[in-house]
Amino acid sequence: MSSYHSYKDEELTTAVNQADFGAYAELVDRKKGELYRISSALTRVHIRAEQLLQDTIAAVWYECRKNKDQEMDVSLLFMQTLLVLDKKRQGKSRQNLSSIEATSGESLPVKQMISQQSKQIEQAIDRMPASVRQVFLLTYLAEKNSSEIASYIGKTEKRVTRYLQQAMTIIAKEIGENSGDMLSSILRKHFEGEREQIEIDLRAGKGEAAVQQGLTEARKERSVNQHSNRRVYQWSFIGAMLIIVSAAMLYMFTDSRSPADIHHLLNTEGTLVTPDMSYWKSTIKKESGLKKRLNEEDYLPIGKVLPENNGLRLIIDGAMDTSTGFILWYTLENVEGTQAPLLENGLIRNRSNENSIGSGDSGEEGIHYLTKGNKTQGRLTLSLSNKARTDVLAVEKEVFITANADDERFRYAEFMMEPPVFPEKPKKTMEVNEYFTIQEQEYHIKYISLSTQNTRVRIEAVGAKNQSEADEAVERLIEPSLYVVNKSVLGMEGGLHSLLESYGSDLIFESIYYEDYTELSLQVEGFKKLEGDYATFIIDSDTGQVMHSDRKLPKGMRISTVEDKEILYLHYPIENSEQYGIYQIFTDREGGSYEISGAIKKKDEILYKLPNATYIQPLTFRFYEKNIDESQLNQKEEGPSAHHRLTIPMVKK
Repeated sequence: MSSYHSYKDEELTTAVNQADFGAYAELVDRKKGELYRISSALTRVHIRAEQLLQDTIAAVWYECRKNKDQEMDVSLLFMQTLLVLDKKRQGKSRQNLSSIEATSGESLPVKQMISQQSKQIEQAIDRMPASVRQVFLLTYLAEKNSSEIASYIGKTEKRVTRYLQQAMTIIAKEIGENSGDMLSSILRKHFEGEREQIEIDLRAGKGEAAVQQGLTEARKERSVNQHSNRRVYQWSFIGAMLIIVSAAMLYMFTDSRSPADIHHLLNTEGTLVTPDMSYWKSTIKKESGLKKRLNEEDYLPIGKVLPENNGLRLIIDGAMDTSTGFILWYTLENVEGTQAPLLENGLIRNRSNENSIGSGDSGEEGIHYLTKGNKTQGRLTLSLSNKARTDVLAVEKEVFITANADDERFRYAEFMMEPPVFPEKPKKTMEVNEYFTIQEQEYHIKYISLSTQNTRVRIEAVGAKNQSEADEAVERLIEPSLYVVNKSVLGMEGGLHSLLESYGSDLIFESIYYEDYTELSLQVEGFKKLEGDYATFIIDSDTGQVMHSDRKLPKGMRISTVEDKEILYLHYPIENSEQYGIYQIFTDREGGSYEISGAIKKKDEILYKLPNATYIQPLTFRFYEKNIDESQLNQKEEGPSAHHRLTIPMVKK
């Protein structure tokens, strides 16, 4: 290491970032005193401090080598890794230091055993949440200031202060001392002997063996990789990943796991853990569709730890795609208290303007959960609007989740994550080969194509001279819908899916890919007359004056606004809807095109939603005349309520 003695710390860091092991060994040698001091403060026992230090040195080198040529603050990485591995150690086997005996056979300093007050302080420390405990020990035992601690834990100084205040509150309640100055004095005296012992151990070189062992473990890994060519390294990496995935799968589906294995850390940053699938397995037994998909491994294990927020921590254990969105399995922890927190809701929104495009169902079927201690396990079902469904996995989307904990005071937390990206599923195609005739036009339903994004029904107009004529015939079908029958315990239940769009000879509906259906039918309500045979209605939306109304279109139609004035409503008598349907596109005087965004059906009228834009008056709406032969239309008894409807069975299981 002598060749690196003349290097400055910054130069050593640059060399380490280039995976220079000699520079790494020199940097460790320079930092070993501080690293041992922090390790001792966190573990409180020499043997554990050595093990933590050894593991940290090996883990940091692994990160440096893995992220070669990236600019990392290695000194900071040492401290962050110490904290992560310390939390991992506490999670595996939390030792009750207030009992004075440790598994190593060592004991706390004698001065801490001679008073009841010291025992009370140790009992309070043992009850602190992991993050609070670390900040407390770094402050009073390692004597670090809030700025240094904030950099270690990746939080603000305000958060460090809050953690410290929480720690002081816990201790104050235990020993019955509320004076801040007096409490600080008591604590500094309490840790005085332990701080002295750490310095004695440092001078005696007690941490040296751990440092050398950590470097030896790191050097072994380096040596193995030096004797491997690039291809072997790549396959070794892939093999390692497969082992990790296999291990994760084993953790998910074995009931013999020990509590220490649950949420076991899989990376040094503490952002990835072994997913806990116990709640998933216990609740899915009652739902045959989800259980079948789980058995077929149709799910996405995640194990993502979201950044802690206001004392709450959210772990996304796994996800499952649905026809209308996805399900998230989660674990929500209250790291700053004993009360179990609750997840309130979830939204899927556009990242750019935060407009909601889908939401979590907070009803009985939407949020399921089970609380135990300071932890809640559950699942959240998130659904999307039809338009958003087609591009839900786009990068500009985010999932926004809210939670709360009622522990001494109401605490509210917000979490954000990327939508889960599910593997592409193969399309399912079912041959139909059904014919139906309406107004002397014969149609052939060829097949149904199911994907996770939509459902397509391919229809061809029999006798069409060309593709354009065939597509036009399909577009003239009035209000085609997909009727899906699902078998339930109590009988047969069905749902009607409205048309999303017509694309050539394809009728496109929302996805039913994951629905457990027993029958599919196509339903239409009539047939539009040929293009050009339509009625027009012209109105000035500013004044409400009707300028023109063709045929039997009611002159009493009017336009109104709502309170927020962002939407206009075109009022249309419902009795006219049996003879005339409206085109979605309307125009202003200069030919500007606008689209009707939706409709609200009331008892006596239909309210068509129009954007409240700056129109060049007047506005022109087109209505098509429905050509309906009632002898050709029928309504099945089990179908949805409708006055006239032609039902064409397509698939029946």
